[in-house]
Amino acid sequence: MSILTLNLDTVKLSDEQFYKICQNNRELQFEPNTQVSNKL
Repeated sequence: MSILTLNLDTVKLSDEQFYKICQNNRELQFEPNTQVSNKL
């Protein structure tokens, strides 16, 4: 399984919006993460 990390800091999704994204993309596994990483 590959991991893709998206930086959504400027998107500001609500819990409801995040839930809808998860429901509309059930083939993917989403996990909210508040930790910021500066890896390049």
